[in-house]
Amino acid sequence: MRKTFLVALAALLLAGGAGYFGLIFYADYEARRQIDTLIASLAADGVTARHGDVDFDVFDRRLEVKDISVEAPGQGAVRIALLAARGLDQPAAGLVAARDVEIRNLEAEGPLPLAPKVHGRFVAPLVSLTDFVGPAQVAVASPQPWPLVLAIVEATRIGRIDIPASTTATVTGEAATRVETDATYGPMTLERFEGGKIAHIGVDSTKLQIGGTSAVAAQGEMGAVVAENIDIVPLLALLDPERRRRETDFRIVYGSLRAQDYHFHADNGTTERWAVMSVRDVALQPSGVPAEELFTIGQRISDMAAQGREPAPQQVAELLTGIAGAYDALRIGSASFEGLETKEKDGPTVAVRSIALGKLDEGRLDLLAVEGLTGKEADGTVFRLDRLALGGLHPGNTLRFAAQVATSPALARDPSTLMALIGMFASVELSGLEAPVPGAAEPARLDTLSLSWDAAAGAVPTRLAFKLRGSGPTAGLPPGSPMALIVPEGISRASLSVDVAARWNPGDKAVIVEPVYAEMSDSFALHGAARLGNVEAAAFSPDPTAALGAAMAANVDMVQLTLTDSGLYDQKLAEAAREQGVPPEMLRQLFAGFAEMLLGPMAGDRPDLDPAVQAFVGFLQKPMSTLSLRITPRAQTLPLLTAVEALRNDPASLIDAVNVQVVDTP
Repeated sequence: MRKTFLVALAALLLAGGAGYFGLIFYADYEARRQIDTLIASLAADGVTARHGDVDFDVFDRRLEVKDISVEAPGQGAVRIALLAARGLDQPAAGLVAARDVEIRNLEAEGPLPLAPKVHGRFVAPLVSLTDFVGPAQVAVASPQPWPLVLAIVEATRIGRIDIPASTTATVTGEAATRVETDATYGPMTLERFEGGKIAHIGVDSTKLQIGGTSAVAAQGEMGAVVAENIDIVPLLALLDPERRRRETDFRIVYGSLRAQDYHFHADNGTTERWAVMSVRDVALQPSGVPAEELFTIGQRISDMAAQGREPAPQQVAELLTGIAGAYDALRIGSASFEGLETKEKDGPTVAVRSIALGKLDEGRLDLLAVEGLTGKEADGTVFRLDRLALGGLHPGNTLRFAAQVATSPALARDPSTLMALIGMFASVELSGLEAPVPGAAEPARLDTLSLSWDAAAGAVPTRLAFKLRGSGPTAGLPPGSPMALIVPEGISRASLSVDVAARWNPGDKAVIVEPVYAEMSDSFALHGAARLGNVEAAAFSPDPTAALGAAMAANVDMVQLTLTDSGLYDQKLAEAAREQGVPPEMLRQLFAGFAEMLLGPMAGDRPDLDPAVQAFVGFLQKPMSTLSLRITPRAQTLPLLTAVEALRNDPASLIDAVNVQVVDTP
């Protein structure tokens, strides 16, 4: 739609004048002299301006000017075969009005404002305006064109602009990097333009052709495009540094935008299409956009690409940082794509029912959801995904992190990277995933995977919840892998369920980890819970020093684990028995005897541990049994740091620091 705005702007400026500098005319007999005076003033500013015959009828209040040409060095040129204004009037001092304005054979070309290496051209055989009211004269202090453009735009009112047909073309690059685009627009309408705001813009259709080199050759088309409640002032303010710095408020750029029936086909065989795209409540804070930085680094990278050179990591980082700043200056109420489909030649075909974006505000996107994805690989295998959703995504922070990794790749391998990533988004939800498994006839299925947390950027979460439900064929498991070891023999398909939750209670300064649950079908089930005490708020600080200090003061209050054998132990005993050539029961009793021999002395020194030792021995002796133990500190406190160090270096040393109790299970 940016080209639509340029069309509206060009029509507006040329209706009130030619080029940037306005055409001052009054509805009186001095029209010819006024036009000649304007031409002379433009020439004094270094602008080449010409015009042909001038025909003015004071009784009909009609003015016609032929063969208008305005060219600003380095900024482009505008040519008009005929400018005709009818129903001229002066409704108030400093204003000029026209009932109808007709522009014939409008051509505008030159470097694009934000991409001077891209040469653009716009052609419209006819532009019609009704109910035009604009300034008779505009003066600004700056010698640059964009302050004057803004002044004209904000002082002008037009009831309606009609452009029955128009085309745009762009050219950039040379030889192997040359890219040419040609767009042909159907009838275009702009309604109620006032002060830079447009109530309605509609374009019936658009056809697109891309060329220049065979690598980029493609064709595309789009159906109707409709935008409501548009404000072009924030966009124009980006081109005027002084005005941009003053625009500190967020201003709506689009109230709504809807486009439909997009089709794209590249000569390399790639095709894309989507049924409907819609965006609502797009707002921009011009002062927050680092326009100069983006322009400078973007131009530098563009020049390098034209020379076939790769940008340096620092240049990539600067560009990513600049784009991150632009995200922070953007607000979106919602956006969606529906009915997407893409296909690559000799590659996969992918279809998506919808992609939805929730509100983007203060750099945070509350939801990005992909629904109903299906696909087929070139070999005929299929995959699907019912839903993928990311919540609380920070696009700007993600780009800043990518900028850091671009200049310091070692960060991607630093454990602290995980903490940085925690602040990038707040939740992940995935459901209904089905994908082929190499070497297996059946697909793997992930019914549910969800992960969510509450955490400051770069800090340990104060709340975490994880859930997993899935199944898959065992034939695809690598021999000797951890997953293969816990899947019983003879099971062609195994299912896995996992639940983990943790939360911090600031009232009693405790972290509760509950539930801890994992279950493998026909294998085992594990339930657990834990409680950490004396956990201060500083433990969740983004400051690593403060967080470490608070963590050192935390205590382990309780850990409880319940393990249920669902057949895995028996199956592994049977495998070992076959290898050793002995009965499985003999091995079972042998393992139980070893356990009692190793743990018995502990119970001798600590009689309170005997019930736990006997429960463990009994678990090894009895098939399909359950063992449930609760572990608590022997002393008043057990520092978390002490427990962690013991687990890392000498787990057996923890026995002297804890009580172990058997928990009755139903």
